[in-house]
Amino acid sequence: GDTRITGDYPGAARRHVERAFEGACAGFLPGCFGDVRPACTLIGGKRFRRGIPDDVAVFGEALGAEVVRAVQASGPPLQPSLSARTDTLALPLAKESEQARLTLQRLDLAETLRLIALGGEICVDYGHFIKGLDAEGVTVPVGYTNGMVGYICPARLFPEGGYEPDTSHPVFDLSSPFQPAIEEIIHAGIRRLMA
Repeated sequence: GDTRITGDYPGAARRHVERAFEGACAGFLPGCFGDVRPACTLIGGKRFRRGIPDDVAVFGEALGAEVVRAVQASGPPLQPSLSARTDTLALPLAKESEQARLTLQRLDLAETLRLIALGGEICVDYGHFIKGLDAEGVTVPVGYTNGMVGYICPARLFPEGGYEPDTSHPVFDLSSPFQPAIEEIIHAGIRRLMA
């Protein structure tokens, strides 16, 4: 709500990681968290409040500490093995004759490590879906890539209404909201990329 420009909690996390590993250059990949809010609550934990600069430091340090812990507990370094694929999906809008395009990308970094990138503000359900498709390796879902087609909700949110499924579309210059059918279209596209 103010005019500050900051790296927010990812910046604080990055600084924590870089202090822990001399010479490291940490980056941040946004996951599928379009419908996740930080636990900033007022007394009693029943009402959210706006984050403050102190929250940025606390949340960033906590994330950075978890990254450091995970790196220290990991096994031997992976051998790089790069490959990539992409697909573009047509997502139906409520005005049935219109569609929006969603770009999906797969970037394999090693035999057992890959990124699946989606060009939108993606809800957490999609991240869980992506992770559930890979029993043999690690697949990291990444949202907010290659443009922002819109707020991508799972079908379960459409009956609830509200900003995400009903009124976010003008922010993304869409003529109308998405149809709930987008979930199955996106799932099918992700399955093709993972095959």
